[in-house]
Amino acid sequence: SAKAFKQMVLAHGGDVVLDRYIELVQSSGGTNPVLCALAHEAFAVAKTTSRRPAEIRKALLEVFCTVVLGADAKVAKVGVSSESFASILTNATSEELNETLLPKAVRQLRRSPEAVLPAVLGALKTLSADVSNMCAEMGPVILPLAKHANEDRRAMALEIVSALVNGSADASVVKEHIFAPCTSEFSSGPRPKEWTARTGLYAVIASCSQLSDRKARELLSADAIGVLSAELTVEKQLEAKAA
Repeated sequence: SAKAFKQMVLAHGGDVVLDRYIELVQSSGGTNPVLCALAHEAFAVAKTTSRRPAEIRKALLEVFCTVVLGADAKVAKVGVSSESFASILTNATSEELNETLLPKAVRQLRRSPEAVLPAVLGALKTLSADVSNMCAEMGPVILPLAKHANEDRRAMALEIVSALVNGSADASVVKEHIFAPCTSEFSSGPRPKEWTARTGLYAVIASCSQLSDRKARELLSADAIGVLSAELTVEKQLEAKAA
């Protein structure tokens, strides 16, 4: 039972148990959902009493990046996902995310976006730390996916944008690295030729108005309304207008 497992972790020393589970998850290649779930539960129990919380959290975060963001079909097939590492992701600091998770996520989004989009989205939805510093590197790789011809890929990319916007305490980086690149496609040079690309950009621009800071949200919303209103007068594609 969960109570018995908690007692076992505490009785044997949380760090000792966690070290062993990390070894087991690594040796299994992450394809054992039970081991991943137990590592997650063990960390949730031992995180407050651990003598090496940062070291263990980083080790588990590296396991997550290798196992889940590695986009191995065998891992996805057995059900190992971001949720399997929720306690680690929730407790990760902004510095740990920038050093460990961000480089792997960006690299995988460039290499095999379709396979890794669900994992990146799941991670971002689970994080508690401020993700402002992730916008600069995530923006250039996620915005092209938000313009993709495939509707499912656009939709998932938009969810990732929304997670970045909602999780960023610094509104200026959202404006610089997500909002401004989108609006510039309509104000500088020719508009995107494909209506699906325009639809994706419209959705990203609108999502930036979800900022948590009220003043920043109001300012960005005013800019978004200006851009989208202007587009409404020239957009000919009905599906794009409806978006």
